[in-house]
Amino acid sequence: MKKIYTNIALTLLLAISMKGFAQFSGGTGTAEDPYIISTVEDLSQFATYVNANNTDFNKKCYELSNDINLAGIDWTPIGYDSYAPFRGVFDGNNKKITGLTINSTLNHIGLFGNLAAATVKNLGVTEINITTASGNDYAFVGGVASFNRESVVSNCYTTGTINSSADTHFSLSVGGVVGKNYGESNTLNCYSTVSITATSTNAVYAGGVVGNCETIYGNDCIVSDSYFSGMLSASGEGHVHAGGVVGTSSGGYAENGCSVLNCYSTASINATQNTPDIASVYAGGVVGNASGGRISKCYSTGIVNASSEHTTSVSSANAYAGGVAGSGGNISNCYATASVTAFATSPTSPTAYAGGIAGSYGGSDKILSNCYATGLVSATTAGSANVKYGYAGGIVGSKGATGDITNCAALNPAIICEATKQEFGRVAGNFETNLSYNIGFINMLNPDGNILWHHEGHDKYDGAGIGISFIHEDGTLGGRFTSENGWITQNGKLPGLFGQTVNMPIHLGGVGVDELQVMSSEFRVYPNPTTGELRIENGEWRKENGEWRMEKGEWRIENIEIFDVFSRKLSQISNLKSQISNQIDISHLPAGIYFVKIRTETGEVVKKVVKE
Repeated sequence: MKKIYTNIALTLLLAISMKGFAQFSGGTGTAEDPYIISTVEDLSQFATYVNANNTDFNKKCYELSNDINLAGIDWTPIGYDSYAPFRGVFDGNNKKITGLTINSTLNHIGLFGNLAAATVKNLGVTEINITTASGNDYAFVGGVASFNRESVVSNCYTTGTINSSADTHFSLSVGGVVGKNYGESNTLNCYSTVSITATSTNAVYAGGVVGNCETIYGNDCIVSDSYFSGMLSASGEGHVHAGGVVGTSSGGYAENGCSVLNCYSTASINATQNTPDIASVYAGGVVGNASGGRISKCYSTGIVNASSEHTTSVSSANAYAGGVAGSGGNISNCYATASVTAFATSPTSPTAYAGGIAGSYGGSDKILSNCYATGLVSATTAGSANVKYGYAGGIVGSKGATGDITNCAALNPAIICEATKQEFGRVAGNFETNLSYNIGFINMLNPDGNILWHHEGHDKYDGAGIGISFIHEDGTLGGRFTSENGWITQNGKLPGLFGQTVNMPIHLGGVGVDELQVMSSEFRVYPNPTTGELRIENGEWRKENGEWRMEKGEWRIENIEIFDVFSRKLSQISNLKSQISNQIDISHLPAGIYFVKIRTETGEVVKKVVKE
């Protein structure tokens, strides 16, 4: 009888023990029968097991069966310690986790902290509210995962806000989806609309999707088929790398290194650096600094700004800004449509590099090919230094002694370069060798405000000149952008990727301008350049009895609109009192290039003006 009671007790104890381990809503943790997570309690228990480095659970398979709301919970990341990472498979099952809130000084911050040989897929993390203030040597922050080692994050998305600051000895890496990819780690088919602010007392690597990609031991790291449409601002006292998709990509050991493929960003990118030390700032529409791997079939439409401000004489300030990459290596079949600005100030030799595609470019066996840019490019310097360097180009600001630039189209409205030592060109500001089959918009303004370019030719740094007619009549731009390389083309449109063409910007005859029926000779816009006052005359001058007078033109002006170089309408004037001479005041606008669009009863005409 005693033996029977003993067996019953053991059975009850085993049942209680099994119940203690069956913390989830079902499943056994295998690939065929994953643990089911359906509640906040399930998710919290999952985190507890992983953070305890419980090998019975941290290598298993999990599946989310319901949307989960974490509002009101200060979340501790799953695998927050690098010695206790998640090593299994987490399938979000196309569900979402809402209200992820973290306010912490930990150095690994996200829904997941560390992933090692793991997979996280099919998951949305929305209404993120992450605030970090790390004092560790390194800090990593990502909406889905902070540190991704030899792992895959795929089909995931994030929304919300990340505000991360760090007082680190080394670096802060922040990404809308992943803080850092390390080794053979991939981020695939992801997107983020997160608003990101990253600041550090040392280096900062910030990207809309991934902050930092680094390969090791000859492995490849890939970010592909992903996009960012949030906001990104990065500042630091060390090197600052900020990119619309990836902050920095490195890894020279691998054949491809860290590659960014089939991605885009519509976000504005702002990167600033202020330090007494020798450091640089990189800002790119797609990648901040691409020192390894390649960028292919990517585009950006957001404004890119890089600013380096040094107050002491011990170091120079270096700013790199590019529509695709602040600094890059292999770039192909990409485009950028917004303005690019690099600014540097220092008492010692400040240098600004700005390019429609890349601020600087070069390297052994590097090729930049089949790319185009349509945004304003500006490289400016300031400070008390006797020598200030500025490099600006419609495609590349400065090109090194090695590397090729081929089959590119610089379609920018203007190049601005302000420095004591200027090097600029329609295609490349500075180059050594190996330019071929490049073209440049013939009416692009140079830093002096005119369209005189002295190094024209497909193998020169101003490229072969092309006009608006050529651009409108051949959607492939002379066969440079074809379907074989993934481009969508249409005459009257600019080439596009991912199934869509690109509308013409106003300086190329866009913004919905109909086929012009009004001859430009019928309108005179002056003075040009102007300090504020513009007069628009409609008609033609005739000489009668020895005197010249303006006669009313054939077409009646209905309204006048002012656009900036980003095709944004700034003002509109209707109900004109005079049909011969109309005065417009643009003194309130900053110095720059603007377009006056004059609408009549039968058509429109666009005039370019320079505001000093």
